[in-house]
Amino acid sequence: MKRIICIPIMLILISGTIGLMGQTGGNTTNAGQETTLRVNSRAVLVDVLVTDKKGEPVRGLAQNAFTVKEQGKPQIVTFFEEHQSAESTGMESLSLPPNVFSNHPGEAQPAAVTVLLLDALNASVEDQAFVHQQALRFLKTAKPGSRMAIFTMSSGLHFVQGFTDDPVLLVAALNAKKGNGVEQSSNLTTPAETNAGQGLVNMMSVNTPTQATHGGSPTATTASPAMIAGLEGFLHEMGDTELSDREYRTLANLQQLATFLGAFPGRKNLIWFSTSFPAGVFGMTEPRFEGDVKKTVNLLTAARVALYPVDASGASEHAVYTAGNAQATGANLPREMSGASDLAAGPGNVSANGPGQAANTPMTASALGGPDTGNSANEHPLAVEDRETNSRHSTMDILAHDSGGRAFYNTNGLAHVIAEIGKAGADFYTLSYVPANANMDGGFRNISVEIEGQKYNLSYRRGYYASDADRPGAAEAAAPAAQGGKPVNPLAPFMALGMPESEQIGYRVAIKPAGEAAADAKTISYDAVFTLTVDDLSLKENADGTRTGTLVVGLTVYDRYGQVVNQQARRAALTLKPDVYAAVKTAGLGMTAKFEAPAGQYWLRTGVYDEDGAKVGTLEIPLAAVKPVVAQGGN
Repeated sequence: MKRIICIPIMLILISGTIGLMGQTGGNTTNAGQETTLRVNSRAVLVDVLVTDKKGEPVRGLAQNAFTVKEQGKPQIVTFFEEHQSAESTGMESLSLPPNVFSNHPGEAQPAAVTVLLLDALNASVEDQAFVHQQALRFLKTAKPGSRMAIFTMSSGLHFVQGFTDDPVLLVAALNAKKGNGVEQSSNLTTPAETNAGQGLVNMMSVNTPTQATHGGSPTATTASPAMIAGLEGFLHEMGDTELSDREYRTLANLQQLATFLGAFPGRKNLIWFSTSFPAGVFGMTEPRFEGDVKKTVNLLTAARVALYPVDASGASEHAVYTAGNAQATGANLPREMSGASDLAAGPGNVSANGPGQAANTPMTASALGGPDTGNSANEHPLAVEDRETNSRHSTMDILAHDSGGRAFYNTNGLAHVIAEIGKAGADFYTLSYVPANANMDGGFRNISVEIEGQKYNLSYRRGYYASDADRPGAAEAAAPAAQGGKPVNPLAPFMALGMPESEQIGYRVAIKPAGEAAADAKTISYDAVFTLTVDDLSLKENADGTRTGTLVVGLTVYDRYGQVVNQQARRAALTLKPDVYAAVKTAGLGMTAKFEAPAGQYWLRTGVYDEDGAKVGTLEIPLAAVKPVVAQGGN
């Protein structure tokens, strides 16, 4: 049995039980060796999927086969790694003794993981139910081994199930009431409502014969032109307001999700099921929230998220064909105008026109459930819906193309889509470079990757915003200066009860009651002994051979309602001599802390933050699982 090495370190409680942490100016980030994209480290990381003309992954390419450019200028690749679906990384399986817990799942970890995002904010109830059914269909036949997490999105982001490769857990979470995610969006105009409004305008615009007198027109519309214009203006204004609210909420939800996912290593394939995808979220239309757009893009970039937008409506019939809707539109539908069967089933393809360019159709707000000022009052509802569908699909193509993913639409086989994305997204190359232009001017930097002499299909993120203000953790880093030097806790964004556990820093923690507690004790004292994986830390090697770094260690106790009952955070300044470093690489780095918690059903969330590497590890433990000290026991 390996012996844990507990070394003498400076462990300082900054401020009582609240434990807000300070940051000193002496810490530096080793940007050149950071392999996760952090804008503040000036290292840009790009995940590249390479496929042949049959869509099969291309393996075995060397670093010199790739050329990376930023703003058209070649960059020097400083890091290169190939990932294959059969590849596994991580520590060996752990057999843990009683009262010892680990944030490492005890098995090999894939280089890419899958996230299901079930959108209730931008999707109809019918489409949500269809996605839910298809996701369950996939999970019930899935084999263990592929790590997946599930979130839902409505007015806020909701955590359903953290990363696991057990389909049984995913099915149970999705079947739970809280994980259903099927709800009516108050800010989404359904196709039936859109067609009903258009039908009303059409009926008001019908020409009716009149008595031509005094040189008047022999025909007139059912309603006056002023009334028709007033109705159209109202419908457009209402749609614009709804769209603006959905864009704002979508940005906020994606920022929160990116913060969650940024705590995990590797590529994240985000499968986003929705009926409409707000183009304004990524500045495709006139940006309403420019600052939030930049922040969202950079957070998703830093978290290595590739978007896979999936049209939740599938290969559905036109809304004008649905029961009762023909009467609402007041239209006689010609037989030769076909429904969804006219659309080729299968995944959508990325436009060949380049980043940010739609394939065939100009971007319109109507694709997002908002107003389309190009609509004609005499335009047939079926033509309107076809145009809006094409525009929506163009939006999806752009989102996927610019983030390194792929869009899927015109298919009812959503279960197959999930399986295909999980398979295709597991083979990729990771390249990193330090931009030649180090000026963080807030502008957008275009990224291009080429493989000379080969006709391969490349999927990768097409750029980022060069901004320190939008980088992960920037708000926490800037807070001390903004608050007159008052320290902040960089672990705070990762310590909420129920958040996915981060594995960027792997560790075990032994939770031991400090002594025997009386049967009626209201409060129990505990010792927490951490054992950290040193290879996960970004320690600076100095000229004298010592390695230094700074960690933040946090413990938060929650009750069953999610309320904080005890909280502390501490900073640990590390200085490891060469012989000590060699020992802890094998045995692990030991750190201790003490805390108290009420007796009963309470949960402990622990966290470790590496200030130099901007990495985090978290672990949540039900204190009911901690076995009490027996009379013969002790330590």
